[in-house]
Amino acid sequence: MKIKIIMACCSFFVIVVFSLFVIFYQSAMRAKAMIQIHNHADIIASSLWTFEKSSPTAYLTLAAKANGYQRVVVSDDKERVFLDIDGLPLTKLDKIFLYANLVSVHPIESPVEFENNIIGKISAEWPCRAIYIYLNILFCIFLFLTGLWLFLKLLDSNRMLERRVKERTAELEKENDERKRAEDGLRKSERIVSTSQDLLALIGRGGVYESVNESYLMAHNLSRETVVGRTISEVWGEAIFREKIKPRLDQSFSGQTVRYQDGFIFAGIGRRFMDVSYFPIFNKEGNVEGVVLNSRDITETRKLEEHLMQSQKIESIGTLAGGVAHEINNPINGIMNYAQLILDGMEPKNPSAEYAREILHETRRIAGIVRNLLTFARHEKQSHSPARLSDIVSSVLSLIQTVMRHDQIILEVDIPEDLPGIKCRTQQIQQVLMNLLTNARDALNGRYPGYSPEKKLRVSASVIQKNGRNFVRTTVEDWGTGIAPEIRDRIFDPFFTTKPKETGTGLGLSISYGIIRDHGGELSM
Repeated sequence: MKIKIIMACCSFFVIVVFSLFVIFYQSAMRAKAMIQIHNHADIIASSLWTFEKSSPTAYLTLAAKANGYQRVVVSDDKERVFLDIDGLPLTKLDKIFLYANLVSVHPIESPVEFENNIIGKISAEWPCRAIYIYLNILFCIFLFLTGLWLFLKLLDSNRMLERRVKERTAELEKENDERKRAEDGLRKSERIVSTSQDLLALIGRGGVYESVNESYLMAHNLSRETVVGRTISEVWGEAIFREKIKPRLDQSFSGQTVRYQDGFIFAGIGRRFMDVSYFPIFNKEGNVEGVVLNSRDITETRKLEEHLMQSQKIESIGTLAGGVAHEINNPINGIMNYAQLILDGMEPKNPSAEYAREILHETRRIAGIVRNLLTFARHEKQSHSPARLSDIVSSVLSLIQTVMRHDQIILEVDIPEDLPGIKCRTQQIQQVLMNLLTNARDALNGRYPGYSPEKKLRVSASVIQKNGRNFVRTTVEDWGTGIAPEIRDRIFDPFFTTKPKETGTGLGLSISYGIIRDHGGELSM
């Protein structure tokens, strides 16, 4: 828009200047022509006075050619023609311009004076050919305006180019900033994925590992080069892939999210219970292009759930056991008293006295079971008092060492004297240790009926940290028959025992579990 305004103003200015130039130039040309014809008159004056024709004829012929006269006529004072000379003929272009009224023929004349007397006149037909100058000027004006237009267009194009360059530069900077932000976000996402404790893997079509995080590699004790770019069957074997992985992977590639929980043995982190999920990844067309494998370690959560279930189980059974124990206690006391009365009223050698004594023995045994049930059921909050673990262990060993020597069990004790003091109910902790040592003794006697260098029982203690707190851990180890894997989840259940019914009630570990739990600790195998 600015170029049009500038060109319009320049064109108007040039037209005005050109018009003024034409007006003044036309007048100047006519005045010049009049001066020239007057000069010619002065030159031929003497020849006209003497009527000598040769010299003025030659001169006027040259003057006609030089000044572009179409015809020159010299006459005397009587109007008699003295000379009549034809000038240059009109060219075709002159004729065209003459026809178009662009070239006009002007008659010009001047008196011929000799010694201040007018002796004749000279007249000429002068075609004013200023149109050629005007055309040249117009051509130059056209070139000027064209050059000006091109210059302005160039400036405008340059400004537009600069503006576009700035705009494009701003767009590129914006795109660059967005790309940097995207790259930063991608790097942060990669850091989040790489530092995640979950085991993450991206699996493409064909079961090829496209990417895995550090936790995945560390858990399986593998390097990135041995996993990324390889198929699952190449990494884990065709049998494992087809039996355990492929069915779930195919289900996920069909667009479904697959989730399950199972136990695994990892080369890098050992046995773990995992929450495994297969998440399909969809492209813009809605097709599944890959699957994200996310394995989360829920071992500790599973343990807490199991502990919670065990606590709830023991609490519910304890409530039931307490009620049953109270109901049994009174009849048993009655039976025991009546048996004692019968025994007291008999002669020592009476055969029935042996039956009465057997009744007393069995009722006392039942009374012991009832006391264990009541202990198991009680949850009263007794006060805790400071104690040293070494003293507690020593007091328990003083009661059981004789039995251990009799059974030829090698007893190893590693209780540091500098262990920190603990606050507990000493008698209950002694009861727990006694129960664990008795179970260990039974397991050793079951495997080694006689002496063996492997018939060992070891008691040790150390300070550990868990959940930001210090704990004193006491470990009772034996090299006996061990506990079968299929019953390990039931060892703390009340009334569950592998011992004969004459020697075991199934309450020892349950009571011990409840005692340790009430002390804020943990009893585990």
